[in-house]
Amino acid sequence: MNRTMERLAPWSRVAVGADVSSDGVVAVVGHQRHGRLTFETLPLDAVQAAVNAHTAVACAMAPGQAMTVWLQTPLTVPAKARQVLPTLLDMAMPFAIEDCAYAFTEPVRQAAPLPLTEGSGLAALAVAVRRDDVARRLGLLEPHGINPHILDHELLALWTQMLHDEPSAVTVAAQDRVRGLVWVRRDEVLLALGLGSTFWSAHRLVDRAGGALERTVRMQLDTVVGGRYAQHALAWMWGGTEPAACAALRQRVEGAFPGSSSFDLPHGKTLLARALAQRALCPGLLRFNLRSGTQAHPAAHQHQQRRIRRQSFLNVALAALLLALGTAADIQRKQQTARAEQRFTQGVERVAGWPVDAKGDNALLIAQRELQARQEALLPLKRAFEPSLMVTLDRLLAAAAASDATIHSLVLRADQWALQGHAPSREAVDGMLPEAGCVEAAVHPLDGAPDGRFGFRLEHVKLREAQP
Repeated sequence: MNRTMERLAPWSRVAVGADVSSDGVVAVVGHQRHGRLTFETLPLDAVQAAVNAHTAVACAMAPGQAMTVWLQTPLTVPAKARQVLPTLLDMAMPFAIEDCAYAFTEPVRQAAPLPLTEGSGLAALAVAVRRDDVARRLGLLEPHGINPHILDHELLALWTQMLHDEPSAVTVAAQDRVRGLVWVRRDEVLLALGLGSTFWSAHRLVDRAGGALERTVRMQLDTVVGGRYAQHALAWMWGGTEPAACAALRQRVEGAFPGSSSFDLPHGKTLLARALAQRALCPGLLRFNLRSGTQAHPAAHQHQQRRIRRQSFLNVALAALLLALGTAADIQRKQQTARAEQRFTQGVERVAGWPVDAKGDNALLIAQRELQARQEALLPLKRAFEPSLMVTLDRLLAAAAASDATIHSLVLRADQWALQGHAPSREAVDGMLPEAGCVEAAVHPLDGAPDGRFGFRLEHVKLREAQP
């Protein structure tokens, strides 16, 4: 429910809030500087002087002219729920929707604080006003020299300003209670009801004695969510332009609802004007401008059109940037692919030994065939160099180790070798020769071998032909 909405005058940093009623005009100018908001009360004759091309003027419609209603949808997808909201509003209003200006909050999941029957669908708050009432309101403002850019809703403005300005102690005390916000004027009483920070409904009462207010509150408590909050504790928020009348009404209401708590709204008579200025300059809850469509202020319409054009330009620029990035990436990818194909072709041609026109697998198959043919052509030359000396040496060392022979010197060639050393006996030397691959050898005894060892010299040793 507590979704932040866009500020009502996104093109302005200065806003004048004007509370125009039968009690007169209360005006406040708000300035937004460096993220901070400051307010100053204006006399009526200074309002026009404070307004320029960069200043937003905000007034409001009374609850008796602009209606608020919660709409319950059976849908769970926000996009689909938005499509059915106008139809549901048309069914809920006593006049044709074609003759109205209206707006909705973003659809939200139903929760206990909402004044609706429980269900699984999404719900939204709707605000609507007849265009004839908008025209009459503008006509009443014209004699005061006020031509507002924004027509807000009085009780929604008071409700959100109450939540914004109240001390934390009040918030804690009222967070689980039904709130009753009462704004007393000379000839009317404005009443907003809700639970905690969740807004329920808005009412305009002409009976300042308190009987109508008491009946309205009890009726709402008996009907909201099947009377769930009929015995709920109340927290009253009091303010208005008539302090004496407000005090009398407060005394009667507190007696009719024992156990309730009461708090004073801040900023006195200027609270509503201050709220209108702040809602124009700052995003927050429940922001609506009911002066829209063909009745929109010309300057506000121009600002909106410029904003739309600027957003369109940014969208086009972003699309062009994405297209350029995509094109550049495609070009780079093609260049990388071309370089890879060039390196592949060069490698295939080096293996094949001649230019290859084929591509891909066919080129690789040609290179493999050429490599295989070259290896087959080199096979006779390879066989001419065999047996390998490493193979001969491996055989000799293995045979000497098996016979426990020690080799002192060795002359090794591809087809024969000669060596000197000593072994345990002459028989050990004779047994070593076949293991080393010898087919013919001359064995000569040598002196100087260690005690118990047979010294020998092998010459003209011929080897068996090694297998390829």
